[in-house]
Amino acid sequence: VLVRAEEAARRALGETKRSTRADLFAAWDAAGIPTAGQRGYHLLSALAVQGILCLGAMTKRSGRGAGEQTVMLVDDLGADAAAPADPLIELIVGYIRGHGPASARDAAWWSGLPLTIVRAALHK
Repeated sequence: VLVRAEEAARRALGETKRSTRADLFAAWDAAGIPTAGQRGYHLLSALAVQGILCLGAMTKRSGRGAGEQTVMLVDDLGADAAAPADPLIELIVGYIRGHGPASARDAAWWSGLPLTIVRAALHK
């Protein structure tokens, strides 16, 4: 069943590169792989654990909060992503943006890096 679910997911995501969970479940249902109850969720989870599928960005809804969770193939995840110029700065700045207000000491604790390295990254 998982092999068939993977094949159906690859077909469904082949052109669009990402899909909502509901659309992926509909593709599985159309392929004769039932998703009723928690079965769709378990198929998605099993294929994610195998490194085939991953959860992507949330779709946007007009006027209301977050939309639906998207799903994509792991193979397509970083196809167009470029490596950051300085990964250390990217890591520390990302932490500060996500957890701020935060200090260099907080970032050092979170990252496991020495405080001197974190301070140096913040001063670049």
